[in-house]
Amino acid sequence: MNWEESGRVASSQVNSVVRGAKWEDDLADSASRGGISPVDSALMGKAIWRGFGAALASMMSATLVVGLSATAQAQTALDTSGAVSTTGAVAAVQPSLKLAVTFDDMTAPLWTHSDQATMPVSTTVVTTGAGDVVRKWWAQSTIPADVAAVPGVKAGNTAHGTFPAYSADAAAQDFAGVALTPVAPGPSDILAPGLRSFTFGGDFRLDSPMPADNRKYDDGNNIVQRGLTGDDQYKLQVDVTPTGERLSCVLQDGATKSYFIVLSYINLTAGVWYRTRCTRTVVNGYDKVVMTLTNLQTGVLAETRTKTSTTPAANLDYPLASAATPTPIAIGVKLYPTGVLAKSMSDQFNGRLDNIYLSIG
Repeated sequence: MNWEESGRVASSQVNSVVRGAKWEDDLADSASRGGISPVDSALMGKAIWRGFGAALASMMSATLVVGLSATAQAQTALDTSGAVSTTGAVAAVQPSLKLAVTFDDMTAPLWTHSDQATMPVSTTVVTTGAGDVVRKWWAQSTIPADVAAVPGVKAGNTAHGTFPAYSADAAAQDFAGVALTPVAPGPSDILAPGLRSFTFGGDFRLDSPMPADNRKYDDGNNIVQRGLTGDDQYKLQVDVTPTGERLSCVLQDGATKSYFIVLSYINLTAGVWYRTRCTRTVVNGYDKVVMTLTNLQTGVLAETRTKTSTTPAANLDYPLASAATPTPIAIGVKLYPTGVLAKSMSDQFNGRLDNIYLSIG
């Protein structure tokens, strides 16, 4: 990518954010007429304005890839499965993947397990300020069957990760999360579902009292996320709504800017362990998402939400992933495509996480 092309990319991204601002107004107007719920409208609008930060991050990332080989340039082609790719060449068909992060070892690189012959990701703790991820134990912890089936997961393990608490200090930026960085990053890499079916999720417990989540640097609770708003993205998060903290699952196709959110109807309780799964399948060219929420302290499946998109299925092939911008999976926090913690919009999870799970194909 030359400097002129980089400028065009940046200009396009800013324009998409400006268009997003108009979309937010349209959503708010639609909500007032009953076309969309105010909660969905608020969360979608929040995502749009967060997209401004994502656009800036992508602009900065664009300068990092200037001078890369032609293989890093984005063009349109068909991969061998017939799904649209943006790699400029026929994309390799990735194997199916099962991956789990269980915090069951003293060192972060050994927290992650997979069904691959060699570990496809590197696992690191990413921090700013005094932030850190600390291992603790919960005697009543249970390992779900899908996580237990991943090779290497230790039976009976009760360890989990404790993430930084919410701070009322407006200037505080003591954040931390876990980064799963693909060993071989690139378009349609091992962490990119493309148009395949996939499932992701984890166990989580919000701190008590409930985090306020109302300040500039920390206004959300990300559970697991790959990609920023405006790019290819899959994400599970807990956010403030007018009625309380709620779970949501998000899919976004960076090429089409389609944004698909499935929002829970359950107001979460601080200090309670929950388990969630978000499963995407493509049905007749559209995303069908099933999101579940289980209260682990009662053992009750509290909710199953099923929703089908009204726009074509998100092709999550991550065409901009590269050695310079590997776009790690972020656990408990938000990361830029470079892997740097986004401390200006951290979405720090304030609480505890365990049994993070990803299955693709």
